[in-house]
Amino acid sequence: MDLPKDDWQKLSEKSQSKKPFLNVLVSSNKKLIVKDSSDYVLIKNGKPWIFCIFMCAFGGFLILMPIIVTIKEREFNIFVSLMSFGVSLIFLVPSYQILAYANKIFIKHRDNLILLKFGYYPFVKELSLTKHIVTVCLYKCDIEQANMVKKPGQVVLSLIHKEHNESELILSTSDTKKQVISAYEKIALFLGQSPQDELTEEIGLPSGEKVAVSTTSLSGNNIESRKLRVISENVLAFKGSWLYSMVFGVTFIIGVILAICFIYGEPDEKLSQKILSMILAIVVCGFMILGGIALFINSLFRRCVVANKESDTLSYTPFVYHGLKGKKIATLSEIEAVQLCSVFTSVQSGNTRRGASVYEINVITNNPDEKRINITNGQKHDQIRSDANAFAEFLDVPMLDHTAI
Repeated sequence: MDLPKDDWQKLSEKSQSKKPFLNVLVSSNKKLIVKDSSDYVLIKNGKPWIFCIFMCAFGGFLILMPIIVTIKEREFNIFVSLMSFGVSLIFLVPSYQILAYANKIFIKHRDNLILLKFGYYPFVKELSLTKHIVTVCLYKCDIEQANMVKKPGQVVLSLIHKEHNESELILSTSDTKKQVISAYEKIALFLGQSPQDELTEEIGLPSGEKVAVSTTSLSGNNIESRKLRVISENVLAFKGSWLYSMVFGVTFIIGVILAICFIYGEPDEKLSQKILSMILAIVVCGFMILGGIALFINSLFRRCVVANKESDTLSYTPFVYHGLKGKKIATLSEIEAVQLCSVFTSVQSGNTRRGASVYEINVITNNPDEKRINITNGQKHDQIRSDANAFAEFLDVPMLDHTAI
């Protein structure tokens, strides 16, 4: 007869088959939150508070709308009320799932305990672990280790239970090392482990110096690709597509048109229609206009990466032509090697997300403030590898292949 599973087993199995204890970190600019005090360390995944508050407010507005209309127009429409309530759940339910998600780790210094809190408020459970029965691991997943949760090339942060047949509780999977390194170091320090960095490789540079370089992805699920173009003997460029700039520009234009339509609607509109028009004009169109402008400018001025031997610069420019000065990223003399990395991650495809192998070209510099700089990404392995070799040959530096797929 099988014994009932305890909380550790349940959490461990769930983390291996459904999702990690602290969820997946897909966006490369998102990190695990680590709060350190004299009594405890708190580790958790951040929540998009502004987005959730907006969704809650919009859901609440949809519920209140029929009430406001009934009071003002003295007419109750049960169909509209039920419709508003049903649509409001589309906003309110996901907001609750995000805001009430309680999974977090407490490290209590005085009690020498690791507390795992999990569940959804108000139904939250707690599992306490003494520091001597667990170890913490941070590693780059390879093809043999991959499963439904961790994918090749991803960085995995996990706890290993010494008394449960070395069972693994995956805390988080991420596309880049920087997303989880702080949490790993805090847990390792508490457990008395010296952090083992298995995510770096010591390489010999042309100068004879040896440096440790991360072998993990730098940009995560970014698939914005730039195509290699040889402009002249001394100038090489990675040119980006106009698609992103055009999409953001069109978003801005549509936002302006919709705002005008909402504000200057029919003069004999009912009160409920006027309120709805103003809310849509301020919220929806405001996001479209401001977001369109910001993203258009950002995508335009970072569209191309140009390497110029004459000026010894690597820079971002909106266009590629002789004499144009862009934002300097680094000097070519600082670049010691070209790196090829990969990660299996989640990327946007239309209205859905799908798993895909993303390959990236980075340059490794001798600048301690910025060791690696991302040049381009893509999903075509042969093309990216060919571009990496050509770029390394242009710079006369070695090409390091750190692909995991």
